[in-house]
Formats: sequence, C-alpha cells, structure tokens
Amino acid sequence: MYVPSNYSLPIDPNVLCDCERSYDCVYPSGFFNNWTLEPPFYYLIPDSPPVFFVPGILAGCIPRYSISQSTIECFYNSTCLDQIQVLMGDISSRRSLNTTNPSRFSPNTTIDSMFVELFIEAWHNTTNFTGYFNTCNPKLCSYTYTQRFYVVYVFVTLFSLISGLTVVLRFLAKFLVQHIFRRVQSICCKHLIDRHQVPAANHERS
Repeated sequence: MYVPSNYSLPIDPNVLCDCERSYDCVYPSGFFNNWTLEPPFYYLIPDSPPVFFVPGILAGCIPRYSISQSTIECFYNSTCLDQIQVLMGDISSRRSLNTTNPSRFSPNTTIDSMFVELFIEAWHNTTNFTGYFNTCNPKLCSYTYTQRFYVVYVFVTLFSLISGLTVVLRFLAKFLVQHIFRRVQSICCKHLIDRHQVPAANHERS
C-alpha cells in the first residue's frame, strides 16, 4: 500500500505519514474491511477502524524500512497467528514459536538488529590449523606485514649496531697494529742486515 501525502495513521490520527517527502515513514500493518480510492492517483487508503492490527509488523512507503523496523512478536503469539489465519482464510495449521527456547533475540528485537547479527544465535570457534593446511594442501605459504619503525626502535637498533662495530673494530685494530709492527720490524731488520753485508763484501775484495 502506498500512502499519499498527509495521510493520518489509522492507529493515531495525529501522526501524518507523507511518502512524498519522507520515504522512511512506517506505520502498523493491519486488516481493514474497506478501502477507498483517493484521487488524483487513486491511492488505496484503508478505512478505519481496522479489523485487526498485527503486533510488531509494520508497513510503510518502502518495504525495506518497514521490514527492518518490524519485530517477530506475533510469531510467538498463537492468538495472533490464529487471527491472521482466520482473516486470510488459511485453514492450514500454524504453530507459534516457543518462548521457552533459549535465544539471545527477544520477541521485541527488530529484524534490522537480527540482520546485523546475521541471525546467528552463537559462534562456536574451533581452530585447527593442521586440518586447514591439509585440506587446502598449498605448495607454498607466505605472508607480508607492514611494520612502522618507531624512534625508540631506531635508536636502539643504531646503538646496538654501533656497539657491535666498536667491539669488532677493537679486535681488528689490535691485530692490524700487531701486523704493521711486525712488518716494520721485518723491514728494519732486513735493512740492517744489508748494511752489515755490504762493508764485509768490500773488505774481502780489498
């Protein structure tokens, strides 16, 4: 049913529902005996009083908004379901939902709230990485992650690097100095030997 401009709700004449200006207008749905064709576009307007209002079920300009704001309280009420069956001429048997069954959704919970929760009563998490790996049977697994280097982390890393280089250079410098010292001693000794050998050779010739 499309509600025309400035249509008073059957349940409350003081509330105006204007679908031409507000598409999220909703109002209680119900059963009416007569309908009136309203010009100029001949909207179907229910004539008051209603025969029966369906508790929790809303109607409106757009089904999406009316359904999302509706509740399922009528489905927990056997009297409500029986009344709907009588008015619709349904002779089949319908059983109401059992309110004693445990559920985290109450009968007054909106369908939109249940939709956000995916209509799931409870999550049961079972983690089995081995089974998941064997089922997928991948040839290679890899992952990447982005890590931000903080100032403290950078400072500690540089300090550790400098400390490590200092220790390494300390040992290298020791061996390097010893090697240079030995090299210098070897060169000096060679020059001394050469200087002593040259006069001795001249003396033998003379």
